[in-house]
Amino acid sequence: MDRASSPAIGDYSARFEKSFTWPYAGPAARFLGSIAVLTPNASLSEPVAVTVYVRNTATNAVYNLTDTKQCSIILGVPENCNGSWGEYPLSNSTEGWRRPTIDSRGAAVIKLFTGETNDPAALVFSASGQYIYGVTVTLHNAQLSTAPLAVYLDEVNLQIYGTAYGLLGTDYIGRDVFTQLIYGARISLLVGLLSAGIGIGVGLIVGLAAGYIGKLVDEILMRFTDMLLVLPTLPLLIILVAVTGGRSTLAVLIIVIGFLGWMGFARVVRAQVLTLKERPFVEAAKAAGAGTGHITTKHIIPNIVGLIYVNLALSVPGAILSEAALSFLGLGDPSVMSWGKMLNLVESNSGQKAWWWVIPPGLSIALVSLSFVMVGFALDSIFTPRLRQRR
Repeated sequence: MDRASSPAIGDYSARFEKSFTWPYAGPAARFLGSIAVLTPNASLSEPVAVTVYVRNTATNAVYNLTDTKQCSIILGVPENCNGSWGEYPLSNSTEGWRRPTIDSRGAAVIKLFTGETNDPAALVFSASGQYIYGVTVTLHNAQLSTAPLAVYLDEVNLQIYGTAYGLLGTDYIGRDVFTQLIYGARISLLVGLLSAGIGIGVGLIVGLAAGYIGKLVDEILMRFTDMLLVLPTLPLLIILVAVTGGRSTLAVLIIVIGFLGWMGFARVVRAQVLTLKERPFVEAAKAAGAGTGHITTKHIIPNIVGLIYVNLALSVPGAILSEAALSFLGLGDPSVMSWGKMLNLVESNSGQKAWWWVIPPGLSIALVSLSFVMVGFALDSIFTPRLRQRR
């Protein structure tokens, strides 16, 4: 604030404003404001007054959220002074940064609205419209001076909390948790099903080739499978995601999880193919001149289709858990919401005590995984007659 052009005695003011929209028809439930002020040149002869306010552009009503009268110990404390500054106007330059209390539920702000309402939030944000959050800095120039005055402002923010929320409440910035849960179900199921499908497809090809062709092909494929089986899956997933740039897109996540989930199924298919290729109907097909492609598609695969369905159902929970683990660690797709991403937001914003935010995604992962496991067991009993119970 430069007084060089008008060094006369009097008050000099500067105003800083930010416009925003309150889009809801209902009143606000609470607001939390913040501001940090540093006045290194303030003194008793040249005090600095800083007022934080909200202005309704439709009605032009101005609501002061900090002290508007002198609250200095030297000058005496007026009856309506809330004392949130500790000293007002700011005349002691050695106190450093000052941060007043700006909470609609706090005594400091409620005292400013005494006689009007006990709920400042409902009064200030009573209806939708355009509002202005501003700061006025005023210098009382008690003597002729052309020296510049330095006033530093920081942390000028305003958070407004609404009164509307869904079945599961809201998260740290007011987003509906139930909507996130429903939308996250689509992403988690998409990743689980497609990743499991890729894993089953790769495992089926490797298992068929190793079991039916045998010899050197079998040895190479099985040794490669054994090598991947001994590697820990989650650390390997983290490394592969890191190679893609630290954060993966949804397509990359599906492909990576799918191509790391085929090894166990490949060994199961190989073992089954080794028994099937010695069966009489396969020998008869060979004697009739059938080729490898015809035998595998017409005789081998139809006899292991039950195995494919069962393992597909049992692989989905693992893929969902892998996606949830990567998203929880912050390595998932940042542009989509999944159950793992919801748990990551809980952790990063210290929301562990908000049960409506923590329990739904975790319980959903557990229930969906259990559902697919039960489906797998049911399919296994259907395709394996000896497992059926006698009735």
